[in-house]
Amino acid sequence: MLRHLDRSIEEIRAKLDSVAGLACKAVEGAASAALELRSDLAQKVVAGDTAIDSAEVELEELCLRVLALYQPVAQDLRSVIAALKINNDLERIGDLSVSIALRVQKIAGKQLPLIIPIEKMSALCISLLKDSMIAFHKGDTSLARKVWERDSEVNDLHRNNYGTLQNRMREDPDNIESYVSYLSISRNFERIADHATNIAEDVIYLIDGEIVRHTKL
Repeated sequence: MLRHLDRSIEEIRAKLDSVAGLACKAVEGAASAALELRSDLAQKVVAGDTAIDSAEVELEELCLRVLALYQPVAQDLRSVIAALKINNDLERIGDLSVSIALRVQKIAGKQLPLIIPIEKMSALCISLLKDSMIAFHKGDTSLARKVWERDSEVNDLHRNNYGTLQNRMREDPDNIESYVSYLSISRNFERIADHATNIAEDVIYLIDGEIVRHTKL
């Protein structure tokens, strides 16, 4: 039975990596769509969300089946629970990418200048997501804690974007709707970073058995 459990946990980890790859692709696609203000790129992100949703459900069913069949304990139990939580965060990252894409479709073709640092913000989000998954696969709590610390960089960018866009709304009221869309894009990237940080926190739980959410590391 132990060998079957080990194989099942390896299968969970492999499927989780697949979901992470889809989520990362969605963020990259949303970033490209936002940078270029292209509806066609945005539509690809929207269409790709079905694959993320399907993979998320498949992995959740696998995790629940493993819990029911093998009743794992200690490290094995934490592995399955962490996978379930990370799976949910990855699915939410996919949803947030779709939200960005839908906002891009609203402002595509309006020829507005790029007034917030989307490239820098999206690059940080992608880096945090990739590092959190590397930390998961390597069991690297040091890297996981660095992800948590770097989340503040995205928060600062979003805070600055809010001020910038608020000023633009006052100066250019005719384009308020577009600036609101930019604000939503910024907010969604900030939320993607939060979910990447959640994954890092789950890695710490998996390795150390320590729940650090809502606490200072």
